[in-house]
Amino acid sequence: MDENVFVIKGTLHCRYLENGEEKECDVQEHEVLRVLHSVHTIENDTDQTAEFVVFRYIPQGKDNREAIKKDKTAVKR
Repeated sequence: MDENVFVIKGTLHCRYLENGEEKECDVQEHEVLRVLHSVHTIENDTDQTAEFVVFRYIPQGKDNREAIKKDKTAVKR
């Protein structure tokens, strides 16, 4: 699954795994974050409102709606 996040307003903080190493970045207004097949979290860690759109692509050409619905895990800190 390929996921692209377009930030409409504000800033999002992203944490992700790359080759087993945890990395992080900030994505600003009007930027696109492309998350390929990595484990990741996205959060708004500011006091400002953030708005974004997520586009998800499944290249196999199959109906994977159920997989998309069940691929998230809530994490409490």
